[in-house]
Amino acid sequence: MPSAAPRKRLRTPPPAAAALDSASPRTDASCPSDDEPNELRLELRRPNSPPKPRAAAFPTDGMSAEAIKQHKAQRRREQVRAASRRCRDRQRKETEDLRAKVFQLEEFIAHTMHTHEWELRQQQQRVQALERENEVLAQQLAAATAHAQVDTIEPVPLGTPVKLEDSALPDDIVHCITDDIPRQWSRELVYHAVEDTTRQLVAMLESEVEPVKSPIIFGWQFDFWCEGDKYYGRNRKFFPGVSALELGKRMQAVDPQRYMETFPEVHKMEVLQVFDENVLVMRLVKALPGKTFTQSVNARFLAAAAPPTGSTSRWVYADRTIDEPTDGEFALENECNGYVFEDTEQELPDGSRVQGCLAQGVGEFESGGLECSVLLEELAKAFSSVVIRWEGLFINDFIADDADGFADMVLDL
Repeated sequence: MPSAAPRKRLRTPPPAAAALDSASPRTDASCPSDDEPNELRLELRRPNSPPKPRAAAFPTDGMSAEAIKQHKAQRRREQVRAASRRCRDRQRKETEDLRAKVFQLEEFIAHTMHTHEWELRQQQQRVQALERENEVLAQQLAAATAHAQVDTIEPVPLGTPVKLEDSALPDDIVHCITDDIPRQWSRELVYHAVEDTTRQLVAMLESEVEPVKSPIIFGWQFDFWCEGDKYYGRNRKFFPGVSALELGKRMQAVDPQRYMETFPEVHKMEVLQVFDENVLVMRLVKALPGKTFTQSVNARFLAAAAPPTGSTSRWVYADRTIDEPTDGEFALENECNGYVFEDTEQELPDGSRVQGCLAQGVGEFESGGLECSVLLEELAKAFSSVVIRWEGLFINDFIADDADGFADMVLDL
């Protein structure tokens, strides 16, 4: 069997001595140094992409080797400075963005903590008042028991006629009996309140008054202002993938106990009269920002209103005080506030448009003799926490677990 021919090996001739740079520690001519021009570097091009035009080579005619070397070093320093400047600009922008996010988080945390502390103080004051009332009642009961006289009951023979005294019932028993009769409110009164409240809330929502404060917190735009002895607040945010009527029905169908757990400033919710599925009368006991617990008899309703330009429908879910509770346990609060939901369309940053609901809260409140500036400050602090809890109860709880992340997207107005 013939022997295989020996393989030929190709040897690369060593580079010329003039091609080696004493300042570069390379051992292979295929590895360019940092001081060599960019045209020696290999560029990765995408398939079918046109070749990038090369920069004109620096003319080296008439220049010494030292001058060429200095020019290359100068150009390298300029490239390093430009890259360093771009890096600093990018870091500066990232730092500014992080500072803005940290500021928003700190503001939200501070508002939430302040609201919780204020709610805790209100509850402690209420507990102390009840304890004092309990002590007074216990003392009165002890005094009445000590002075009570028990009459001796003499046995009466069987068959002896018993004479019944025709006397009036005690006043306290009559008072208790009359209080047990539920009070009814006329349909005309309640439906007039519905129409008037809808008109007032829409007017407050579209008011062009210059607000005193207009913060933006987590996508919610807030406006606060004063007029005489009343102060006003409104806020708004767009939610995609939900309709105005659907949001109104969610608020209408929420369990009262769950609502009070989410909003502990609401102390009691008691339905007194129901007209239909969208209109009822209820007693509310709650603590508005900057005030102690107050109460009112409100008409709570969900009603349609004429939509504005650019909207297909508008629904109002609101409370309006129509009467004062008779027990006198808390002071009266005259309320006129609620939410206005509008079906509308918003444009996304990529130019596409999405259907959704613009949720807008609006309300008119009485100052009760307090400084409006103080109440506005309390309102601004409390509302930032209220809207986040509202969003969690009526928006986030209805997002499916397998949603693709689009449902919880929010747009800043």
